[in-house]
Amino acid sequence: MKPNYFQALLAEHTNSKVSPFLALMTELREQIPASSNALAKTGTAMWSPENNQGNIYLNSNGKQIKYSQLTSKQKSLLKDYKMIQCDITKGNHYVKNDGFMKVPSK
Repeated sequence: MKPNYFQALLAEHTNSKVSPFLALMTELREQIPASSNALAKTGTAMWSPENNQGNIYLNSNGKQIKYSQLTSKQKSLLKDYKMIQCDITKGNHYVKNDGFMKVPSK
């Protein structure tokens, strides 16, 4: 599991209210249980980037799957997540300023 999923998983297990961002992370975790953009330093071609900038995806059985094997929904979720990451790290912080990260009070 990705460390990015921990907060969403904790909220799920404690039956807490979640922000739209945590809802996205929950759905992403359900659709793609594990992924990494780090490549193994040694090993077989299994860990090669395969034209997806080094990302590795695992299904719910822990088996590596190629980006091309992801469903359109999975690809769409990844695209949304990458756009949010970009906005948070080097963008205009739209997601922060429009309440996307805020947990509803009621």
